[in-house]
Amino acid sequence: MRCYSFCLGQSIKLALLFRQLKLQGYKMEFSGDVIMVNLDDHECAEAYVFSNGSVVSWYVRPKQLQALFSTIDLYVDQKAAVIESDGFSYSYGKKTTIKPHGYFNVDLLVLAQDSYEQRLAVSYALSQSVKLQLYDHILQRLVNEHEYLVKRLSANGKIRLSRRKINQVIGEIFEVRGLVNLKGEYLGVPKYFWHHGSDEADFLVVRDYMDIDDRVAALNQKMDVLGEMFEMLKAQLEHRHFFMIEVIIVILIAVEYRDWETDRKSTRLNSSH
Repeated sequence: MRCYSFCLGQSIKLALLFRQLKLQGYKMEFSGDVIMVNLDDHECAEAYVFSNGSVVSWYVRPKQLQALFSTIDLYVDQKAAVIESDGFSYSYGKKTTIKPHGYFNVDLLVLAQDSYEQRLAVSYALSQSVKLQLYDHILQRLVNEHEYLVKRLSANGKIRLSRRKINQVIGEIFEVRGLVNLKGEYLGVPKYFWHHGSDEADFLVVRDYMDIDDRVAALNQKMDVLGEMFEMLKAQLEHRHFFMIEVIIVILIAVEYRDWETDRKSTRLNSSH
């Protein structure tokens, strides 16, 4: 059986989506930051739609998923340029585990129970992981777009980039940093487990396997390096700006002195006559 995780954008308006899906006849449960959509009672086909812009599906056929996504897409804020995704093979066993397949490029999930609580617990971890993929690709795009600046600065000792553009990139870096670190999505256990503590261990098993903490640290390190580079470029531009101001002031003083000297000489000539 197959499980997939997707990240469609920065967030999903769950209340509006729930109302629309209800009109379309879907069977659902709405709990805080997630909607559980039942797509097939007999085959336990489920999709968990999270407010953070991600969706995790279990045993859902492509046509069912496509139909669901066509509605979800209407309520996504800041849609991803490219939908992030990840895939897993899953089965049921004695305890929840996850490990790589011995031959194929896929992770194998084993769930301890065939229950929606168990699938939801694991879905929280998969949701966090696929959302990190979005942030990583945003930063990688910034790196790819501006890595030429480092090479040009190294080769020529100077670059041509406006202060406005530099401030724009710095703003993008701060935005991603804020989303990763300030919203709390990766700083602790989701609120769901405050009332479902027995499922928290399964969440942590998958979360640890997906290296969430290490990936957040790596993202922050990448943002530090990128931010420092653009702060350096900004400082260089400001230094050049202040240097030009100093040059202009010196020129103005020289012009004023020349005019003063001309007037002084003219006054002396007039007084001599």
